[in-house]
Amino acid sequence: MSRFTYTADMLAFLRAKYPKMGKPALTQAFNAQFGTDKTVSNIKTVLSNHKIRCGRKTGAILRGRLRVATKEQAAFIAEGYKKWSLERLTAEFNQQFGTDKTVNQIRSFTRNHKLKSGRTGQFEKGNPAHNKGIKGWMPGGNAQKSQFKKGHMPASHKPVGSERICSKGGFVMVKVAEPRTWRMKHVIEWEQHNPPLKKGECVTFKDNNPLNWPIDNLMLVTRAQLAVMNKLKLGKAPAEFKEAARTLADITMKRCQILREQAA
Repeated sequence: MSRFTYTADMLAFLRAKYPKMGKPALTQAFNAQFGTDKTVSNIKTVLSNHKIRCGRKTGAILRGRLRVATKEQAAFIAEGYKKWSLERLTAEFNQQFGTDKTVNQIRSFTRNHKLKSGRTGQFEKGNPAHNKGIKGWMPGGNAQKSQFKKGHMPASHKPVGSERICSKGGFVMVKVAEPRTWRMKHVIEWEQHNPPLKKGECVTFKDNNPLNWPIDNLMLVTRAQLAVMNKLKLGKAPAEFKEAARTLADITMKRCQILREQAA
């Protein structure tokens, strides 16, 4: 393949135009002037080989001199941005000028040149919604056949009164209301014989067995008492020592209170 030779006119054209435009625009102008199909890489090479300089500082592009667009293209972007999305604008731009610009390139151009679309992204007052008159979303194909019908109960549904074991604490849980309201069975048992629990109160098992929920195995403690019992390693004390462990927790908390008051 014979090597392409740049004529004196071509080199003069590049020397005259390079100070005024970036390499992509220069390439487009060169091809239009001489009927060639040179790429930006080709033009970069000839500029380097012939030591043709633009005269601008590195990275500097004069405002109004567009790196990725001619004046005609810039006007097209400015007008199109007011009525099209960036994706549509990019497609229309490439079709109009035979380019392969990306959405990110067009977006950067609009930002660098402070172009505004004028759109807010909100529905304008008086404009009907696109789904006006449509009740719900109806998928196509056979999807509707597999949808739950109104009033349908899934196979996993548990009726009120059902019991299960809590995966975290091992307690027996009882379903007390629809659709998914569960309570600890030992708390329900306690409140059948005593007033409802107050804030900060909880019910523990004397024998440490969370499945043994009858009332004679349950004991009321505050969360503060339980925390001290656990700190003293008495939270899992045998059933016959649980009352004493709770009393010792009260004594420990009272002692700490007296010491704080004396230090104040």
